[in-house]
Amino acid sequence: MSISETMKKIVILGNSIAGVKAAELIRSTDKDSSISIYSFDKNYPYDAALLCEVARKQKSINEIFYRPKDFYKDNAIEVVTDKEITRVNVNRKKIFFEDRKQVDYDVLLITDCPKYKFPDIKGANKEGIYGIERILDIQTIVDLLPVTETICIEARQSAGLQFALALGSHKKEVLLIVPVQSPLNELLHSDQKEALMKLLDDSGVTLLADNVIAEILGDIETKAVRLESGKIYASQMILFDSVTRDLRLYEDERLKMEAKIAVDASFRTSVENVFALDRVCQPPKDQQPALTLEQEGECVAACLASLDNQPSASIPEPGTDAKILK
Repeated sequence: MSISETMKKIVILGNSIAGVKAAELIRSTDKDSSISIYSFDKNYPYDAALLCEVARKQKSINEIFYRPKDFYKDNAIEVVTDKEITRVNVNRKKIFFEDRKQVDYDVLLITDCPKYKFPDIKGANKEGIYGIERILDIQTIVDLLPVTETICIEARQSAGLQFALALGSHKKEVLLIVPVQSPLNELLHSDQKEALMKLLDDSGVTLLADNVIAEILGDIETKAVRLESGKIYASQMILFDSVTRDLRLYEDERLKMEAKIAVDASFRTSVENVFALDRVCQPPKDQQPALTLEQEGECVAACLASLDNQPSASIPEPGTDAKILK
């Protein structure tokens, strides 16, 4: 029995590589089912690891697409970039849009969400604050560079460091704020420190170690930041490399989640035929090493191909006292 004999409409929310890979493999064995990808940032799926090169202006947006546009046409995969989703009802298997239209699905793959949350600090709702994980943010950042003098980046990951170097290459004053608990601190206390400091200095990046942004100052637009140390630095743009996915779109008593959506080793959630991948999912703690996004998509495609779509025993039904994950 093939997937097409049981699955009729497959919907993928978000334009993650994981979702595209799943769609590609599903289509390789199922020529009949409908497959639709709904993008949350008005673009075709892209490799987010290459966004830094867009910020450096070394690559265009078209050059970081995961697959060429013809790939989706050739594989009968619909990519929707102009719809705003307002509600997902996993009980009725329906997705609702801002224009009051709706679509049904048989299988749902959740790979992202429309919004994310910045750190809970005073002033985080002002204009001029961006994440670095989405193409729309990077487009806006690049467009604003000509009228921006100083940029603050709070970096908890290596991505923040890479973006600091990328924006420094545009001859902007860049302040790199590294919290105590950031993995970047390991570099600052290693034999690579001297090389790192030279790299930052050559790129025009000022390092503010062992600190965090405590408040963002300004009226409507960002004007400055006050650090936990009490010092204030002028800044017209603030970037955070660590943001939290806002999962309220998927809130449902049947869908088990805490900070992220709980899944088993095959990325199945507590709701039948609903999968969660990429940065919205919380995989089992014993799932090591971490899978690549393509491997996540392969796992889901294999699960669907086997028609093993029952909720995993490791994902308890709501109302039980069992642990969410193994």
